[in-house]
Amino acid sequence: MAERAEKKGGRILPRLAALVCLAVFLVSGGLLLRYRAQRDATQREVTQLRELVEEPAGQVVPDSGKPLTQAERFAALTARNGDFAGWITIPGTAVDYPVMRAGEGKDGEYYLRRNFDGEYDINGLPFLDQRCGTDPASDLLIIYGHNMKSGIMFHDLTGYEKRSFWEDHRYLRLETLAGTGTYEVFCAMLYDASSDETAFKPHKQVEFAGEAQFDAYLAGLKAAALYDTGITPAYGEKLLMLATCERSSIQNGRIVVVARQVEK
Repeated sequence: MAERAEKKGGRILPRLAALVCLAVFLVSGGLLLRYRAQRDATQREVTQLRELVEEPAGQVVPDSGKPLTQAERFAALTARNGDFAGWITIPGTAVDYPVMRAGEGKDGEYYLRRNFDGEYDINGLPFLDQRCGTDPASDLLIIYGHNMKSGIMFHDLTGYEKRSFWEDHRYLRLETLAGTGTYEVFCAMLYDASSDETAFKPHKQVEFAGEAQFDAYLAGLKAAALYDTGITPAYGEKLLMLATCERSSIQNGRIVVVARQVEK
């Protein structure tokens, strides 16, 4: 009898294991499909938003002879959501998104998990550090975005860990209501967001009190840079930083890409 029970138990355990594996497979597959659906929905919305942007500034408006201003180009977007701050693009990558800035009464990370209309979206949207202004522009503009495994948002920033990627994607474009700026990447670095206050953190300040403070900041970037680009910004040049998570080598890691404005 004991032998029969043992044989029965021997048959049940593999069946249970198979059922558990099947359940895990179905749940994982369901989550994967869900994430893909969310990714596709997010990208469709971004495409629709881009279609609302008028022709580039400088384009003459018919019957007026006057060029479009940045405010006119983005009028449809600002009318839909006053938190719209601009549009960030890295040619040759998936980075081509509206940039938000949480308005009064909202948490600075309001758009971390929200879409353009403020509805929940796991992908969120790139957003400007609330300390930063665009008109006039802060000395350092900081834009945060998710590193999504689906490849959207700021996932492509991880490519800058390799110098070869930087060589092919040196320039960024940031369009705001005040104008369009072209920026040249001069530094890519990794850091631990949970490190103590004595460690260099590239996001700690967005304004520089003088040349000495600016130079000290550049020295911190240079010391932490993944490679030497041979580019050193001059005091007075505006800087732009893009930041996202990078936990493949550091548990609470971040990768940041810092660029200098080379054209307005």
